Amino acid sequence: MQTLHEYQGFGVSLREITQVFNLFGAEKQVLINETGFGDNKVRGLIDYLKDFNLASNTKELTKLGEEVKKADKRLVEDFSKWLCVYHWSACDHNPALFYLLNCAGNVASLAGFQEAFKLWASANDIQTNYKKPYVTGLISKTLKALTDTEAFEKLRLISIGNDRIERLDPYGVHPLLLAYILYDNRRGRQSITITELLEEPGNIGKFFGYNANSLDNRLNDLAHLGLVKRVQVANLNMVELPFNGSPLALVEKYYAEN
Repeated sequence: MQTLHEYQGFGVSLREITQVFNLFGAEKQVLINETGFGDNKVRGLIDYLKDFNLASNTKELTKLGEEVKKADKRLVEDFSKWLCVYHWSACDHNPALFYLLNCAGNVASLAGFQEAFKLWASANDIQTNYKKPYVTGLISKTLKALTDTEAFEKLRLISIGNDRIERLDPYGVHPLLLAYILYDNRRGRQSITITELLEEPGNIGKFFGYNANSLDNRLNDLAHLGLVKRVQVANLNMVELPFNGSPLALVEKYYAEN
């Protein structure tokens, strides 16, 4: 059974996370001394880096993490923040965020979100019965991170008001970010349908909350870059995936050109 990541009780502060990010690989005591954070906080911030797919363990960055650190070590660019949120939204990283983006719809009741998530989690073999309030804690950290200027508020992924969690038109979505997410979800496929892009968990339609018209516009952006090709097969609107490089190459391309 999957358990929730508690992050030692600490929320998302990119300023604090990047302090650890930029010292990554140093001994734990060095991180504590240099940042002024306690042991628990350092461990919590490392857990965030791991769930953002920037670190593979307590000592090593991922290849993505190395690339981001070279280009944007303070995580100030929208592109870098989107990468963090995208990987954080994986079900095995943050199931509450996964549920919010892929299952809750474009508008959800703030009051009912916790119970709806717990029902979904129980049906998907994710533990929600803890002695401590880990479920409410994770939900609170997640929603605050998405609406906090110290974290990801600028991306406009959601808004919260009048007991509503509502998806917004996302900000700062570069075509190469779209391509990275699209090809990260490729899984060996040479093509994908528009319906799959709108409905497949974690893919660009679900992640950004696009409707059919918004998705169509963004696919046109990718087509102009030669990263997708629009085709009609029988009664299906298909999107061919001609790019043969790794998703990381698209990240490298973005940072090299911007």
